[in-house]
Amino acid sequence: MQFLGTKLSSMTAFLVEMDSPEGAQREISLSGTSPGLRHTLVFNAKDEVQFATRYDQRGLKLAESLGANHAELIQSVRKQSCSKIQITRGGNGMVGAFPFSIVAPSRVNTGEVGVVLLDFDMSWQKAIMHASEIRRLQIGSAVLLGLALVFSFIFHRMLTARVRRIVEVARQLANGNLDARARLAGGDELARLAEAFDSMAAQLQQRNSELNASEQRFRQMAENAGEIFWLYDFDLGRAVYVNQIFERIFGVSQTSYHTMSSVWRDAIHPEDKERVIAAFDGERERPRETEYRIIHKDGSVRWLRDRSFPVPGPDGTVRRVGGVTEDITARKLAEEEKAAFERKLQETQRLESLGVLAGGIAHDFNNLLTSVLGNASLARMTLPHGDEATNILPRSRRWPFAQPISASKCSLTPARAGSPCIF
Repeated sequence: MQFLGTKLSSMTAFLVEMDSPEGAQREISLSGTSPGLRHTLVFNAKDEVQFATRYDQRGLKLAESLGANHAELIQSVRKQSCSKIQITRGGNGMVGAFPFSIVAPSRVNTGEVGVVLLDFDMSWQKAIMHASEIRRLQIGSAVLLGLALVFSFIFHRMLTARVRRIVEVARQLANGNLDARARLAGGDELARLAEAFDSMAAQLQQRNSELNASEQRFRQMAENAGEIFWLYDFDLGRAVYVNQIFERIFGVSQTSYHTMSSVWRDAIHPEDKERVIAAFDGERERPRETEYRIIHKDGSVRWLRDRSFPVPGPDGTVRRVGGVTEDITARKLAEEEKAAFERKLQETQRLESLGVLAGGIAHDFNNLLTSVLGNASLARMTLPHGDEATNILPRSRRWPFAQPISASKCSLTPARAGSPCIF
């Protein structure tokens, strides 16, 4: 608008100066071909329409013409001698006023100022601009969509697929497949991440192999040992491990012991139960050794020696207790047999000592009796025949004590006829 208004104002001033009103009208009429231009009005110094794109406007006063609504703009431009452009209310139109000096045909400046008024309809331009904007948006959207597709393809190839591969390998490792590897080629960050991930997986596999080997050695040792190896968890309230020897000693399956916490308690002998359970439920932070009896599934009584020790967790708190239980029934029976044999031996030794003592006493008494019998025999020999004293004196043939008596032939049994011992 600025260019067209300046051009028309200069052209009008020149043609008026050249006294060519037809030429001025022709230029004004040609301006009507400009896109969006509603009308062009040229006002002289008396605010009369001198030229116009519409012939019905020529010669009309400002108040009667199409420019009546823009009187203030025209007067302001006339006073300040500078062009002005305004946007009409609603934003659908634009009005511009451009002043020019009126020069008489005698080429003398009269000092009067004319005004060229241009009234443009902006709605069509807005529509064009809107359509153009939509077109640009469509083109831009198509370009962005194409770029997005290209970027998505590149992103998928370069990032998404590679990240998905790492995630898939992590899922396989979590499921126990320690042979899974990412193996991403390239020197980017993801490739280095995959390399570090594969290295971690390899170390994990090696440590798991070492752990499995160690566990296998422990299991072989535990299953082939003659003792029960067990591990009890206080938080779970049950045993988390027990070897197969448990079935032979207790007569109960391993599965029952894992699932039922009362199997061990129920098997303890009633006379030992209170003492053993109190020791087990007591202080956890120190090792313990307890001997007690159990009742086997077949009803037999067995002696056990239980050695337990605390198993601290990562935080140092004792939440588990491990132990070794040994069947000492054979040893207890051997100790009882030994004690019984020792009692019998002591009794035999006491009896032997009594026998030796009795033999000694009998020997000494036999010596005394021998003297007594000998003197009695001499007395009998010296008494006259028929003397009454001979009736109370024993005859030597009736007293066997004249013969030597061996202490070894004495016993503590009552004396019998013909026995050499008087006891």
